[in-house]
Amino acid sequence: MSGGDADMNDNRRQRIAEALDLLDTGLQHLGEVQVMLKDEPRARRRRLRSGAVICLDDVAAYSCLLKQEFPDLVYFFANYKTGTPTPSKFANDVPIRLFASLEEAVKAALDVEAARPAYNGPDFNRPDVFVRWPWPEELASGDPERLIGSREFPDEVFDLALQYRDLGRWFSFRYRTKAYLDPRLPDRDYAAPVSEISKLSPEAYPDFKVLRNIESEFFALYDLNDTETMAFAKRAHALWRRTITKNVALYDPTTRGIAVFDQKNWTRSVPMEPGPISRALRVTPRFTGDMSAPDPEKWVHRWSIGKQALAGALETPPRYVNFAFTPADGKSEGPALTIGPRPVSRRRKDG
Repeated sequence: MSGGDADMNDNRRQRIAEALDLLDTGLQHLGEVQVMLKDEPRARRRRLRSGAVICLDDVAAYSCLLKQEFPDLVYFFANYKTGTPTPSKFANDVPIRLFASLEEAVKAALDVEAARPAYNGPDFNRPDVFVRWPWPEELASGDPERLIGSREFPDEVFDLALQYRDLGRWFSFRYRTKAYLDPRLPDRDYAAPVSEISKLSPEAYPDFKVLRNIESEFFALYDLNDTETMAFAKRAHALWRRTITKNVALYDPTTRGIAVFDQKNWTRSVPMEPGPISRALRVTPRFTGDMSAPDPEKWVHRWSIGKQALAGALETPPRYVNFAFTPADGKSEGPALTIGPRPVSRRRKDG
C-alpha cells in the first residue's frame, strides 16, 4: 500500500470513529451519522460456522495443519475483542498474550477455566481462541496491538468494508469438550450412563471411557467483496473439515468389536439418517420390525466427529466419543452401543 493510500485510509478511519462515537451518544444522531458515512463502501457480510465433537488430539491435528500452511498465524484469547461473552472482554490496558499454536492457546484456555471455575458460570468459563493471519505491514511492525487487528469488532449497524478489512484474515475457535468419564459409575456428571441405556449391569462392561462432549466450533466472519479475507476463511475451514467426519462405525463395548445387530433388540431403537421429507417435517425416523438392520460398519452420524477422537475406540482401554443413541423404547436388552472409526476398507486385489 502506498503512503498516499495509507493516509487516505487513516482519514477514513478517523471519520468512521467520529461518526460511531456520535451515534453512541444517542439514536437522535442516526440521520447525521448516515450522512457522514454515506460514501463509505459497505461489506457483504458472510458467516462460516461449523461444529464437531472433538478431543484435544483433534485440536493438535488441526493445529499442525494450520502451522504447516500458515506459519505466520497469531493465536490469542478472543476476550481482547469487543463483545466476547465467555468470559467478558478484557480491559484495554490488559497486556496482550500471544500463543505459538492453536493447541497451546486451547490448553491455556483450559488452565483459565480450572483456575477460575466460577468466573463466568460453570459451563462456559473457557475463553474462545482467536486465530489471525496479520497483514504484511502488521507482521513487520511486531506490535501486538496491530497483530491482533485492534481490540474492536466492526460496527454491526453499517457493515463498513474498511472495518472488515482492518479486522483482516481470521477465525475463532471454541473448544467445548469437558472430559472423559467412566459411564459404568453411578451419580456421575454424564448425560447417559450405561444404566440409563441398557438393561445389562455395569459390571458386564470392561474398562472404558466415554467423552462428556459438547460441540466445539469453528467460526469466521468476512466480507464477500474482499477476496483475500474470504479465501483465508474458506481455506482455514477446509483444513478444519479435514480433521472431522460423519462416517463412523457402531461398536459393542462389551466385546470391543463392531456391533452385531439383533433385530429384536435394536431395529426399533436406531435412529435413521433423515431424508428430505423427514428433514422438512423435522422428524427423526426410526427403524421398525419389518426393516433390515443397517450396516454397523457404515453408519452416518448426525454430528461431525473428530477423527482422532474416533480413533480412541481402538486404544486399550478404549475411549469412545459417545453412545450411538438412546433407545426410543426404553432400555435395550443388549449393550449400550458406542461409536468409533470405520474399519479399513477391504479392497479385493486384481491379478
